[in-house]
Amino acid sequence: MKKGTNRVKLAVGIIIICICHFHGKNLLGEKINWKGKVESNEGVKVIKNPEEPLFGELILNLDLELSIDDKKVKKEGFYRIEMVHVDYKDNIYVLDTKKCHILKLDRNGVFLNKMGRKGQGPGEFENPSFFFVDNKERIYVIDGRKIHIFGNSGDFLKTITMKYQLYNLFVDKDRNIIALSHVVREEGPEESILKFDLNGKLLKELVSFSSVKPVIRKDKNEKPVSLTVYHRYKYWTYLYPTNEESFVYAHSSQYKIIKMKSDGVKELIIENEFPPTPLKRRDKENVIKGIEERLRRMGKAFSRDIIEEACQFPPYIPFFDRIFVDDSGRIYVKRIKAETNGSKVFEFDIFGRDGIYLYKTKLPFTPAFLRNGYLYEIQSSEETGETRINKYKIKNLSEIKNFGMKSLE
Repeated sequence: MKKGTNRVKLAVGIIIICICHFHGKNLLGEKINWKGKVESNEGVKVIKNPEEPLFGELILNLDLELSIDDKKVKKEGFYRIEMVHVDYKDNIYVLDTKKCHILKLDRNGVFLNKMGRKGQGPGEFENPSFFFVDNKERIYVIDGRKIHIFGNSGDFLKTITMKYQLYNLFVDKDRNIIALSHVVREEGPEESILKFDLNGKLLKELVSFSSVKPVIRKDKNEKPVSLTVYHRYKYWTYLYPTNEESFVYAHSSQYKIIKMKSDGVKELIIENEFPPTPLKRRDKENVIKGIEERLRRMGKAFSRDIIEEACQFPPYIPFFDRIFVDDSGRIYVKRIKAETNGSKVFEFDIFGRDGIYLYKTKLPFTPAFLRNGYLYEIQSSEETGETRINKYKIKNLSEIKNFGMKSLE
């Protein structure tokens, strides 16, 4: 098992002050310059950030405060942990897709209750993939085209049957559901952010992006066969709530993050000057070989040219593959690198609540969640098969600035 303390005892942050065009003052009264621009697009403020962050590189000082393994969860254990969520009381929720349940633990990792089990009955899961915990500690679980809702004590409340497949969701202050959905239209499939009520009724379509189209061919018996391929270089849509009234979303084909109210009104557009990175042939080859191997294990045979066509490789590597927001409204964007890069270090860009590019930072893992000054990690060992949840305190959190436009005026 890897020891988290050896990987994340990081040094105190380095802050580099950049010379910029936009003048302001820092806490010491010194002038701060910002090279970005503020524009307007149909009445929406657009923040155009330079390639370099305002305060340069920040190294987070993390301290491993808690490590939860399957022995601490008694008979429940950990098998295939896909997601972690934390409520405002620091209770920890863990989705185990192998055992088809969600475990609720207290802030010290002590087991409190369990929600769901394998099955098709009330409160049972077939293929749980995502969940959200609202400020009343109600739990909303995506299970195919269903949403199961549980109370804060783990009691099953209701199931909503949806028209669309869902990837991600959150619940706003009016208890409406904002969800990232897979929608099949005549012109092709789309990834759409939709607004529903608690009965699953569609209230509003907020935004849509085109998605991967299946490749359809006829087999030797002249029957149509469909192949849809998802891979790490596919452009995805990302959604994350900032509070109960708004959220941010982005499509990884461009470095543009939009902050939107739950009623569909855009509040802010954040852009960055990062140039795109071309997707190289060797990166495509790695993906194709991996898909060929998975199809062989499944006993399915597709020719190499059909697999490559189904991959629908984009010309450039996606700009990012993860977005999350902290309690102060800062936005964290995880940059994506080519798989052949081989680096075990992950790069993040940090933006202030008003969209100013503040820092870039690096971590030796991808956080599963961030709340109340703590980072949470799902750590798995390929050698032993063990899985644990690590909880790290951000010791220099108070040093992380959250500059807004008013600070630069």
